[in-house]
Amino acid sequence: MTMQHKHHKSDINLLNTLRPPESTFDIFYNWVFSYGKYIIFAIEFVVILLFIIKFITDQTYAVAYGEYKSLTQKLNSPVMTNKVQLLEKYQTNMQSIATLQSISYHPQVILSEINKLIPNNVYVNEVDFSNSSISISGTAQTYQALQDLNNNFVSDSKYFSSVEIPQLSNSSLVGNNDINYSLTADVKTNLL
Repeated sequence: MTMQHKHHKSDINLLNTLRPPESTFDIFYNWVFSYGKYIIFAIEFVVILLFIIKFITDQTYAVAYGEYKSLTQKLNSPVMTNKVQLLEKYQTNMQSIATLQSISYHPQVILSEINKLIPNNVYVNEVDFSNSSISISGTAQTYQALQDLNNNFVSDSKYFSSVEIPQLSNSSLVGNNDINYSLTADVKTNLL
């Protein structure tokens, strides 16, 4: 009897099996099914995640945009426009009242006094009140009329101090007619 030697799967073969050289397709095929499948899975996962995020943000945007449109329509309604105009008018009135309360004198008394002190040939264009002073701008027909205005405010008034008319210091205006002037004066608060 001759013994034949049979190969079993449990035999140890220390030699590598010989493989024929792989083609480009075989290399690509092996790469796709070993590493590529994980990359493709990761890309698909990111795409699905981005789709879900876009869906949620679109829904949130739609709700916010609807609320914005509703609020815009309410704000542009005639009723709201009237309320805004009334509020702005109220705010302007309140600012005017606050300004008048901060003035330490009564404007009607000061206007009456200014009217008494203005000579006939001097015209007033504007009177501005601030907390403790006034400023007047206008036109004087002559330089002498400007001096009369200054004298009236300095010596004849019990309401004003620190009277300044910058044009009086300009000697080139002495012979001129229709001189534009500005007068500033402090209001004496202890007499009011």
